[in-house]
Amino acid sequence: MDKDIVNILNILDSYGGNSYLIGGAVRDFLKNIRTNDYDIATSLTPDEVICALSQFNLYKKYKNYGNISLKINGKNIEITTFRIDSEYDDYRHPKKLTYTKSLKEDVLRRDFTINAIAMNKEGNIFDYVNGIKDLSNNLLRIIGEPKKRFAEDLIRVYRTLRFISKYNFYLESKTESGLLDQEIIEKLNLLEKGIICKEIVGIIDGNYFYDVLTKYKIILKNALKIFEMPISFEKNIFLKAKNLDFKLSLLYFENEAILEELNLISMDLKKINLLRKWILGVKLLKNTVKEDEKRIIFENYNIFGDKIILNNIIELYEIIFNDDKKYLINECLFISDLKIKGNDLLDLGFNYKMIKSLLREILLMIILNKLTNDKDEIINYLKMKL
Repeated sequence: MDKDIVNILNILDSYGGNSYLIGGAVRDFLKNIRTNDYDIATSLTPDEVICALSQFNLYKKYKNYGNISLKINGKNIEITTFRIDSEYDDYRHPKKLTYTKSLKEDVLRRDFTINAIAMNKEGNIFDYVNGIKDLSNNLLRIIGEPKKRFAEDLIRVYRTLRFISKYNFYLESKTESGLLDQEIIEKLNLLEKGIICKEIVGIIDGNYFYDVLTKYKIILKNALKIFEMPISFEKNIFLKAKNLDFKLSLLYFENEAILEELNLISMDLKKINLLRKWILGVKLLKNTVKEDEKRIIFENYNIFGDKIILNNIIELYEIIFNDDKKYLINECLFISDLKIKGNDLLDLGFNYKMIKSLLREILLMIILNKLTNDKDEIINYLKMKL
């Protein structure tokens, strides 16, 4: 177990608590997956936790929910008091929290068996719901009666899909029946889209997103309109997408309506504009004959921008069309690729205000094969202009 986590557990227990690492961190530990997110469950009340960890900078916003957070050496740590949840009244939060001294009672109010495995500072495992067995079988099973548990907190529906997308878990049959219950699906409209943004990002970013998209589309389309549309790309196309931005670009390529919704999944305007450029660049390359590619890139420098953006556009193009255009990366396409720089033009005697236009002129001459990207040749060409 991580030494910082052991230290926190020792401090809590020295104040009379019974404290355990629990949830995703234990699950990932058992699957040999590294993490920086740690959940600790303790018998101490929030006020006792604050007292015990007074030497740390604590985040107390969710104290009323029994939760205290802190960050140590890049690790995100959430400490929650053992509790029993009452009935839920808003499909998200229990009406009342009752603290308990029992780890088992706390475990039974958690969502999935694989997230309810606890470990003490000595590394001993406490598993009251057969979570280890389910984990070894790659099985996702909700604790308790599935329909009731999903109805309590509707975000669990999207969390379920995120786990499947990320880890390729199989849904236990009763859990899947609860997930796909028509009453549960209809209630998903009660959730604000902003609330589900984190889960949607996680679903799209998972390696098994395509499987979730095809099998649980009826749920996803409640989150974003884009999921209502037919997806023509095959699974192998999504598997080639190396990160979230590429997957979003593939969805956007299918239907531009997704841009209207990207803000709902925490995408800032700068990122939205970048993805727009990627897709415009892909479409320009697709509709351009090879002989005109360099000129098109030159004329649309506001889209292709620089080598980094061009490289991403080319990679996305290759994912979609299975066509290699890496040769363009080695071409002289941007002012930064020129063997001559602005200072060289100043040394030749050109006015500062002329530099940018002259460099673009030289670049165009090279793209049109009227010059080579050779410094001496370029200088000779410029001298004729003096």
